[in-house]
Amino acid sequence: MAATTTASRVAPARPAVPARRPARSALLFWALALALVVPVWAGTHFPTEDGPAHAHWTAVYRDLGDSASAWAPYLERSVRWNAPNLSYFALQYALTAALEPHAAQKLIVTLLLLAWAGATALLARAASGRLGLGAFAALLLLHSWILYSGFLSFLIGVPVLVLSVALLLDVEARRERGDAVAARTALLALPGVVAYYSHIVTGALFVALLLLGALYFARRDARHAGALLAAALPTCLLGASYVLGSPFGEGGAVWATFGDTVKRFVGLAFWRGFAARDAGFFLSLGLVGVTLLALCAGAVRARRRGEGSRAVDFVLLGALCLAALYFVAPRRVGEGSLIRERIQLVMWAVLLPALGAGLPRRARQGVAAAIALLAAWQLADFTLRARRFDAQVAGVLAQARGAIPAGAVFRFPQRYEDSQFERSWVGPLVELGSDVALHRRAVLVGAHHPLTPFYWVRYRPGADSAATLTATIEERRAATGRGSLTLVVRPAGRAAPAP
Repeated sequence: MAATTTASRVAPARPAVPARRPARSALLFWALALALVVPVWAGTHFPTEDGPAHAHWTAVYRDLGDSASAWAPYLERSVRWNAPNLSYFALQYALTAALEPHAAQKLIVTLLLLAWAGATALLARAASGRLGLGAFAALLLLHSWILYSGFLSFLIGVPVLVLSVALLLDVEARRERGDAVAARTALLALPGVVAYYSHIVTGALFVALLLLGALYFARRDARHAGALLAAALPTCLLGASYVLGSPFGEGGAVWATFGDTVKRFVGLAFWRGFAARDAGFFLSLGLVGVTLLALCAGAVRARRRGEGSRAVDFVLLGALCLAALYFVAPRRVGEGSLIRERIQLVMWAVLLPALGAGLPRRARQGVAAAIALLAAWQLADFTLRARRFDAQVAGVLAQARGAIPAGAVFRFPQRYEDSQFERSWVGPLVELGSDVALHRRAVLVGAHHPLTPFYWVRYRPGADSAATLTATIEERRAATGRGSLTLVVRPAGRAAPAP
């Protein structure tokens, strides 16, 4: 009897449900996941901050393989074997052998979002045995502020982390049943390597996950604890080889004020997505806050009633650790920014799939309605805004044909505060000079990414002085809030007129 009780605490709780309900839940889950991919394909140019730069500089990297490349006098390849952002670069480089750069990037984003949905479903089943409301709420994270910031390599690491938690819970459930798990434990090293090559933050969080797993599940089993730590070793060695080279760029760690840290945590900064600063966004923010609070309250209620499991408890503990890490993490380290926001996004991505239990019937209905309403708002608002953005970008590129000759060398000193589109939280204009360069086959100098020590191309000395033109983009906004973009091109050295 004692053995049975222990196993029931480790294995996920599996409530008795009609056979049709899991299939219906899975159908609804994947229908929602596929629907949320629609904004990605709303136009040719998916609106992100860093996305245009990544597409352009990957194309430049490919061209630099030709010794006669027009970019060779200004740039050189700079891929390092241990750089922790190679996952996106490798995918973009491979796909652009057959696809146009923007189509390749949208395909990567699509696969990323669907992989995230799949990992969410696996974690939900590993933790609670079913697709609960928390798994559906987790889909609302797909269109995060981080996505529209263009941190695509980091985002590849998020579903890898979610999958890693699911795999760890599966290993522990099998171990409690008496199954051999040595091979499965060793295979945990594979997602760790992928997490590292996505971003240094996801690599570090993977190591922390296995350390927490060793302390929680295997503190009385030294052999299994050692196996979990051994699975983290390749990621640790990769991280050490990179960090010891001082690779983060100029400046050290910078912390924000405690008030700002609390404001962004309570204000769910990840929720901004491609939204504008308008009433619709703030209403949605309030609704998503109430939804997340209700799901967390349900988890506490279920635990008090003894309806949880060690799997769910582990996820809750991990989320609490991530929340604590958020409050002590720096705002930026060198050239790496939004460290806290990345940690908060991972926290919810790991926590939500395990939630959904403990809610009274009316509360469940209310949460389900809120999730549906929020997803509909994201789908409609972001799709329409992405279509308007794409139309304006097409206009900018048409203007560039008459203003920037093919092969010209130009700078694009776009200020971030002038880079928002229709009052968006993100600044999708900040790297749009990369799109101009890509379409005009012109040389962009003085850009941000090739100046960082961890990127796949870098400038040769003196490249910036070769610029003959300077380009910026201005937005004129109508009374309705709709934006109109204009490309402004001047000879290099001529100052812009005062606003």
